[in-house]
Amino acid sequence: MSLLRFDASRAFSADLGHDQTQYGKTLGEADSLRPEILEMPFFRLPAQQLADYVAIREESEVGRIFKIANSIHDKIDAVVVLGSDAATAGPIALRDACCDPYHNELCRAGRGSRPRMYFVGNHLDSDSIGALLNRLRSGGYGETAPETRWALVVIDPTGQTRETSVVLPHFITALKASLQRSPGESLGDYLIPITGESGPLRQFALANGCREIYDQHPQIAESHSIFTAAGLMPAAMLALDCMKLLEGAVAMNEHFKTAAPEENWVMQYVAASRGANRTSRIICLWTEALASVARWYTQIVDEPLASTVVSHPSGLLRQLESSESLPDAPLLPTDRPVIHHWSTAKWRMDPLSSPKFMHNDEPAEFSDAPPTATIPHLLADMIATSCEAVHQRGYRTTSFDLPHIDTFTLGQLFQMLMISTAIETGCRKIAASAV
Repeated sequence: MSLLRFDASRAFSADLGHDQTQYGKTLGEADSLRPEILEMPFFRLPAQQLADYVAIREESEVGRIFKIANSIHDKIDAVVVLGSDAATAGPIALRDACCDPYHNELCRAGRGSRPRMYFVGNHLDSDSIGALLNRLRSGGYGETAPETRWALVVIDPTGQTRETSVVLPHFITALKASLQRSPGESLGDYLIPITGESGPLRQFALANGCREIYDQHPQIAESHSIFTAAGLMPAAMLALDCMKLLEGAVAMNEHFKTAAPEENWVMQYVAASRGANRTSRIICLWTEALASVARWYTQIVDEPLASTVVSHPSGLLRQLESSESLPDAPLLPTDRPVIHHWSTAKWRMDPLSSPKFMHNDEPAEFSDAPPTATIPHLLADMIATSCEAVHQRGYRTTSFDLPHIDTFTLGQLFQMLMISTAIETGCRKIAASAV
C-alpha cells in the first residue's frame, strides 16, 4: 500500500517571504516536539485499536463494532447518526469520500444492502430534522421488512448536551414507532450509544437492553474521534474497510516517527503553513469527494493558529483577486495565505470522454468528430495551469496528491492533519514563550 504524496517545493522561497532560514527554524521546532506528539492519546490510538483486535478479537472495541455492524445490516435500510458537529464531521467525511456520491438515493440492491446514512444534531435546524423524521417514516424503496426499519447511533458523553437533549427524544419516539411493525424486535437492538461511563444516556441504554454500549474516549476530543467508535461504527455500518483506515493512520505515524525533518511530510506541511496572516491557508479542492474531509479539518484547526478556508478551484482566483483589491496597503508576501491543493490521481469510475458538442442536424452523440481528452486529463491540465497561475501571483503553494481515495489513504490524511495541528499548537507555545 502506498503513502499519499505531499509536495511543498513551491512553499519555500525568499521572494515569497519564507526562505530556507525560516523553513529550517520551523522544522527544528517541529522536530523538538516529536517526543511529545508520540505520547498523545490520539496518536497512539490507531495502533492500540489494531493491537487489541489482534489480541482479544471480539472483546476489543473494533471487534464489538464489527459484531453489531455486520449483523444489523440485514435488518435495516437506514441509519441515523446523532451527534455534535465535531463528533459527526469525521463520519460524514468518510461516507462522502468512500461511498457513491448519491449513496442514499440508490435502491437497496444498488447499495449492496448497506444502509442509507443520515446525520442529525450537528445543526439545530427544525426543518431538516422534521424532514428527516418524515423520510424515515416513509421507509425504504421496497416492501421488504428491513426497509421499514432503521437504527440510531447516538454520540454524546451524557445525552444531555444541548443538541442531543432536544433532538434525541423525537428520534427515540420515531424509532419505537417503526419497531411496532416488527413484533419481537426491541429498542435495544437498534439503539447504538457511544457515551461516557455514566449519565442519563448510559442509564437509558442499560434500561432498554442495548446489545452494546461503547465508551467515548475521555482523553480524545470529539473532533479527533475518527478512530474511536464514533468514527468506526458509522464506517463499519457502511462496510468501509476500518482495518485499512487504522493501518493508514499507523503508516503515517511511522513516517512521522522515522523520517528526517527535511523528508517528513507532516513537518513540511507545518513549515509551509506557518508564517502567514491569520487566514494562513486555503484548501483548494480538485475533487468533490474530499470536500467533507476539508470541512472536518476546519473542526480540528486550533482557532488561534489560523482560520482555514475551503475553496473550489473556480472561485480561488476570484477570492485572491478580491483580497488583493482591498483599499488597504497591498498584501506583502508574508501576509498572503498558503494555498494547499488537494487532488487524486485515480478515479473510481471509468473516465468520461466524448466528441466536442456541436449543433448540427445530427444528435451530438452521433457526431463523427474525434473525442476530446478524458475528463481526468482535462482536469490534470487545469490543475497544472491553476497551480502555476497562483504561484506566479506570489502565493506559496503545496500539493496533496492521493494515489486513490480509499480508507487506507484517508487514514493517512486524517492522522497527518491531526499531528500537524498538534505541532502547530506546540510551535505557537514555543513562540509565545520566546516573547
